[in-house]
Amino acid sequence: MAEQPEIKIKTAFGEISAGGGIVFIVIALAALTGMVAYEGFKRFHEHVHILCGIRLNAYLYTIPKGEDITWQQIPAEYWECLPPNVLNRTKQQ
Repeated sequence: MAEQPEIKIKTAFGEISAGGGIVFIVIALAALTGMVAYEGFKRFHEHVHILCGIRLNAYLYTIPKGEDITWQQIPAEYWECLPPNVLNRTKQQ
């Protein structure tokens, strides 16, 4: 039979040792914690992007219908909310 893994950690209070199923549980909990943290990070940035789009749309609805809009008319605080194709088009001109 294969040996069961055992972890020994030296602390100021003495040595802590764990073996067998405890090692598996600790590794699984660490992996799940990492996955949850990563998902939270991704969701945070998605929410920031969505709120930015909502603010830009709210500003654009204040402009009268039928009026042409250029990116120069949009205040600088909304530039980060503009779609990438609009910004790339302005760089090429």
